[in-house]
Amino acid sequence: MFDSNLSLGFVTRSMYPIAAGISALDGDCQAEGDAAGYSSRRFLALVATSTANARSRFAGATKPWTRFDGVVFAQMSLDKFDAPLSLMPPMTPSTLPSHLVSLAAVGAHDLTTTANSNCMDWGSQALSASAGDTTLSDDLGFQRLSIDCDLSGHLYCLEAP
Repeated sequence: MFDSNLSLGFVTRSMYPIAAGISALDGDCQAEGDAAGYSSRRFLALVATSTANARSRFAGATKPWTRFDGVVFAQMSLDKFDAPLSLMPPMTPSTLPSHLVSLAAVGAHDLTTTANSNCMDWGSQALSASAGDTTLSDDLGFQRLSIDCDLSGHLYCLEAP
């Protein structure tokens, strides 16, 4: 299992409306973290906006992020993923996490640039949002395809510093 001194990260089990707004996306991440038994930790969606890159939402991080299986997937600098973030949280504290092969909405082609495609800052059902393949690491975990903004999608969720 993971080192409890490290920050957690996961891919949502469920799919959520990606144009519901950034607060709703954060709430979706928190709800899944709570259901898995981590209500004492605060989770945010790893998404870029037109004015801020995804990494900036986690500024001030002092420790790396780990999956529930103990694999460290990102350093505290959050420049890229060192391993795929394909692990979903357990459904309840007593069940094991599992892997998901899917796309996760991110909004940019990497963690260090502002959004290039993000449903008009996550609030419009027009256009599409950049999405990454949950089974890939480095910048490939962010730039595979896109998700139409009027659909639901999975999210990368990281514990906030």
